[in-house]
Amino acid sequence: MKKGMWVMAVVLTALLAINAQAVETKAVGAETKAAGAEAKAAGAEAKAAGAETKVTGAMEASVQSGIQVVEGVIATGIEARQPVGENTSFSKDVVKVYCWTKISGVTDPVQVIHRWKKGEQVMAEVSLGVGGSPWRIYSSKNIMPEWTGTWSVDVVVGEKVIKTLEFMIAE
Repeated sequence: MKKGMWVMAVVLTALLAINAQAVETKAVGAETKAAGAEAKAAGAEAKAAGAETKVTGAMEASVQSGIQVVEGVIATGIEARQPVGENTSFSKDVVKVYCWTKISGVTDPVQVIHRWKKGEQVMAEVSLGVGGSPWRIYSSKNIMPEWTGTWSVDVVVGEKVIKTLEFMIAE
């Protein structure tokens, strides 16, 4: 009987050791996977930085060649790529608002930024690709009930604001 218990204890100890190794292997695998993801992200970041340099030149060329916002509105929704609920004043109970813009004058692909501001404070910046002319783009911003007051969205190409859309979140 004692010998049977001893064998069982040895088997259990071996199983626990194997389980611990498996957990450790999973942890090491997860660390390796995370390190790989970080390396991949760093590579993508470097690639994006290179692309950003190329795009900046294209942006500046596009600004000089007449890129413009031909239509722009703030709305409560987007349906079939068109704004719905357009307004310049919204209740503080609004959950989300959208900035929709139609861009023209683009000859080469360009990045356009929607810079969301509450007063003078930048609340968000959304970079959007524009591939031709005309081109419709939109971004959205979740609005907290306490964020009442004057808002605006600057439409930016390169370093130049090409249009500002203003709206209010009412008390």
